[in-house]
Amino acid sequence: MQQSSRDNDQRQRLCRDLAKTIAQVAVIAMTFVVIFVFILDDGQWNGNDSADCTATCENSHVCDYNMEERPAIQQPVNAWTSLAYIFVGLWPINHYRVDMSTFIFMLAMFYLGIGGFLYHASLTSVWQTIDEAAMFGALTALIFHGIFALTSIPWSWLALPWMGLVIVFSVLEQEMNEAGLDSKTLSTIIVFIIIAEHLVLLAVGIRKILLRPSTSTKRLKKARQSLKLVLVALLPGVIFGIGLLIREKDSDDEWCTPDSFWQGHAAWHVLTAFAILMIWRFFDRHQMFAMLADTRDYIDEGSDKYTQDEEDHDNAVPEHINFCDSSSVNESTA
Repeated sequence: MQQSSRDNDQRQRLCRDLAKTIAQVAVIAMTFVVIFVFILDDGQWNGNDSADCTATCENSHVCDYNMEERPAIQQPVNAWTSLAYIFVGLWPINHYRVDMSTFIFMLAMFYLGIGGFLYHASLTSVWQTIDEAAMFGALTALIFHGIFALTSIPWSWLALPWMGLVIVFSVLEQEMNEAGLDSKTLSTIIVFIIIAEHLVLLAVGIRKILLRPSTSTKRLKKARQSLKLVLVALLPGVIFGIGLLIREKDSDDEWCTPDSFWQGHAAWHVLTAFAILMIWRFFDRHQMFAMLADTRDYIDEGSDKYTQDEEDHDNAVPEHINFCDSSSVNESTA
């Protein structure tokens, strides 16, 4: 009965935080609607250098138009799906906790979401550069989060170096674009650093499981927990890979219908947003070991990674919250 009550509280908290995050993203979206639909006129981006608008499929025919003839939002599907990054940035603060790590993650994802929206709305070279630099900002935020997980260096020491790197990458991206250089090599290096951190944390997690004292009857449970950790570690990579494949097919015009609601680059936005969230969650040293196995086992064994107070804090739900009321579930299990 106690476990059923805890599950009910967790469901209510999940639904409450989900509703809160969706409402916040909706407010941001409505702000963009007011600005770009009711205030700005066609030709708003006149006077700006055009980006390579054939790099994505959606409305690629607008490349044939002069800037003064183009609409305020030139690639609406790609633009609006960029808000997935903002949703992902808000989720840790709403659902997990408010601290420096979640705040930095939110800043990085807002930078990426707003930069992506304005790039696909304007298709100008300046916003294309900002969009690409914002991706570096999000990836470096993951790198610093991994450093935090591996070393416990306080985020108060990591925040300024991260901001400095974001500025450096923004300037470097601008210089590389002006010189006609490709930044893929730089992004590949950053991705490999994230993969290396991922593998180190995976090894640490499996070692933590295997070194836990247990009897022979718990060996199968250890194997299941290790497999679960491996799957959790691999899932964001699989999602990212699928998104990359779809994006490349979209760029190569193999899966391209310019005026369709389905756009491969939009799918890339959604898939990579949630892959980034999964990686952030995996790196999250406050929750990682609770994710590996049954939390109660760690509490019973006196784990210093996850205490009863932390679990009570995570499961706390204000009494006035009524989202996703599952009282029927409790009644059926009583």
